[in-house]
Amino acid sequence: MLQKTASVVMAWLLWSGANAAMADEETAPSKQTVERQIANWLPRAEAGDANAQYQLGKAYGQGFCDAPPVVEWEKQAGKWFTKAAMQGHAAAQFELGTCYDTGRCGLRVDFRQAVAWFQKAADLGDTNAQFALGQAYWFGIRGVQKNPTKAKYLLERAAQGGHPSAKNLLKTSG
Repeated sequence: MLQKTASVVMAWLLWSGANAAMADEETAPSKQTVERQIANWLPRAEAGDANAQYQLGKAYGQGFCDAPPVVEWEKQAGKWFTKAAMQGHAAAQFELGTCYDTGRCGLRVDFRQAVAWFQKAADLGDTNAQFALGQAYWFGIRGVQKNPTKAKYLLERAAQGGHPSAKNLLKTSG
């Protein structure tokens, strides 16, 4: 239970950090902005464009600035992240891993799926995924055993890619 709680907290912190701009009320999108984003990306996403599918997932995941995310919007985000992730879109793979890690996007918490999607994204150079996996191996969370060597390797890759939290964790860990 402690591992699950720690993993959910770490994933939320990771997701919220990756989406920090959305937390600022001044930069949060309006309902009209989100609807325009969806209208813009939907035709291309339906035609199979992986980047459009990812962007559509992000738009649905934003919800509206004046209301919490609606369950159906969350499910739509998961649907489009999955389509893009299946095509090898690294950022979508990270987002899908985060959805499995936190139980967002209409998906149940499934650490094996989360780690698998994080690994795919990390292999493609996604620094958020490298950091998420590095944390998992550092703390022994998300269903993986502690592995300081693997953790350090992943955190160093994320830090080299400019991930500030990876740099901080490496700095504080000695």
